[in-house]
Parts: sequence; structure tokens; C-alpha cells
Amino acid sequence: VHASFRLIALATPPGLKPSDQWLSAEVLPLFCWLPVPRLSTAERAEVLSARCPSPHLSAVLRLAVRLQASVPKGTESTHSGWTLSLRQLLRLGRRVSEHPGSLTADVKRVALVGFMNVAARTSFEAILQEEIGQSNQDVDEQKHIGVKIKNG
Repeated sequence: VHASFRLIALATPPGLKPSDQWLSAEVLPLFCWLPVPRLSTAERAEVLSARCPSPHLSAVLRLAVRLQASVPKGTESTHSGWTLSLRQLLRLGRRVSEHPGSLTADVKRVALVGFMNVAARTSFEAILQEEIGQSNQDVDEQKHIGVKIKNG
């Protein structure tokens, strides 16, 4: 990254009035835009294998490709958790190389499955089951979950 590279971001959303929006048609040409293309599957595999080698990386990459292909057209906002970014893939790769038995739970945690609506969660988990399956550790963790009702 070049030493003079700068990134500008807003912590608050712009206001509803046009006068509240600082990034206007007049200010926009002052910025130099750098389009960054998406990495291909081979490039992602190369980055992941170099940064966090694991025997489960092929399954993670297959899942990422399948999820990206499964997003219905026109519903990007409701299925935004379905595409796994390179950062998420690196996080998953590091976690899987350290704890290989918890792949399914890690994918769910990284994709924020708990915040998806029921239909999206069901579809996501079906794809996850087809591509990765459920590891034994995930099943063992679920066996220890129990509910007790006291005094009532």
C-alpha cells in the first residue's frame, strides 16, 4: 500500500436533506477512484493456502463459490451475508487450521446466521450441510445444550 494512500469513511449516515450530504456531485470529482476487481477462485485459494494452510480450505472455498452463486438476482440486500469476503475467508481459514473440528459452527458465526431471517437461514444451512456437512464436534456441542425450568 502506497504511503500516501488514504481512506475516507463516514461513521454516521448522511441526512435526508440534500444540504446534509457532503459527498455531492461537486465534491465527487475531487476523489481519485481505484476500482478493485473481485479475486477469482484460484486467486482466493492461493491467498488462503499461503496465509493459513488447512486440509479444509477446499471445502471452505467450495462453500464460498456456492453461496455467491446462490444469491438470487435483485435480493443482494437480504442475502448480503451469503457472500464470504476475503477477510471472512481468512478468518475462517485461520480458525479451521487451529480448530479443525468446528468448521460448521465457525462458518455460521462468520456469516452471522443468527441474524438472518428464517427463510434465509434455512436456505443457508441447507447449502452449508450439502457442501460441508455437520462435524462431530458440532453435534457433541449441541448434545450438551439443555434447558431447565426451576420454580415454575
